[in-house]
Amino acid sequence: MNIDNFKEKLQRYEAGTASEADRAIIEAWYRSYQPEENQVSDPVKSAAIKQAIQQNIHKQTAAKTVRLNFFYRIAASVVLLIGAAWLGYSVFKPAAPEKFNMVKTGIGELKEVMLPDSSVMWVNAMSRVRISEDFSGRFRKVYIDNGEAFFKVKHDVQRPFRVYVSGLQVQVLGTSFNISAYSGMPEVRVGVATGKVAVMFNDSTIAMLTPGKELSFNRDNHIYNQHNADIGQSQGWRDGRTYLNQASFAELAVVVSNLYNIKLKPANQKVNHYQFTLRLQRGMQTSEVLNAISIIHNTHFRKEGNEVVLY
Repeated sequence: MNIDNFKEKLQRYEAGTASEADRAIIEAWYRSYQPEENQVSDPVKSAAIKQAIQQNIHKQTAAKTVRLNFFYRIAASVVLLIGAAWLGYSVFKPAAPEKFNMVKTGIGELKEVMLPDSSVMWVNAMSRVRISEDFSGRFRKVYIDNGEAFFKVKHDVQRPFRVYVSGLQVQVLGTSFNISAYSGMPEVRVGVATGKVAVMFNDSTIAMLTPGKELSFNRDNHIYNQHNADIGQSQGWRDGRTYLNQASFAELAVVVSNLYNIKLKPANQKVNHYQFTLRLQRGMQTSEVLNAISIIHNTHFRKEGNEVVLY
């Protein structure tokens, strides 16, 4: 018999409202607890025994209720733990690694790349650029690991275009701009041809560039400055013309290495501190390049192994 059902019968029995059938069941159950020959005929004792039996029933049913409540509490705790664990995993689980398409260029090589949104990217010699495969996400993301690239970005107000380079984030909606970030040079340069470009560092905007403006950012000390620039010259490399304007020897060395595979080396500190202003044309012969460099400071050069020493 169901214990709850039996308990209801017992309550009606105590209240005197039980039916004949219920009273028969309760009394039969009571008699089953003692042998026939030991049945108590004294009504007072009988009532006491009955009361004791009833109290025992209450204890058993109460114990069962406690056990059920305890079980429910344990089950609820387990459910909460599982829920918390699932929520924690959902929030803190490691993000899937971002996937990229890689664009690389070699010595003297130039590539023009159509991006998934129909924006166009030109990549200069000896560069390495990664394009996020998730180009339809919240941001259209490109990473310049090394080198130089010019972008002509298709306008999309819903999905800003972001370029990540040397700790900087360059963000636009639709514009054209140039970024030079060769690892051998101390500075990253961002120049704007059309539109407007926001440059951010450590989640703060450090510059809003408009056409004809360029930002120079020092990788080592994070000092930056904004100045006017000839953007036509900055992006001239797309047409095979590279302009150097008061470039350091280190910058000159990077450029001639990338374009002509010439390893320049200064003979002394004096040469190392020279500045160079000249135009280099893609496809020039080694002798033409070295002669153009030597004329600026009336220097000479000699070959030492795989290097060319300027003195």
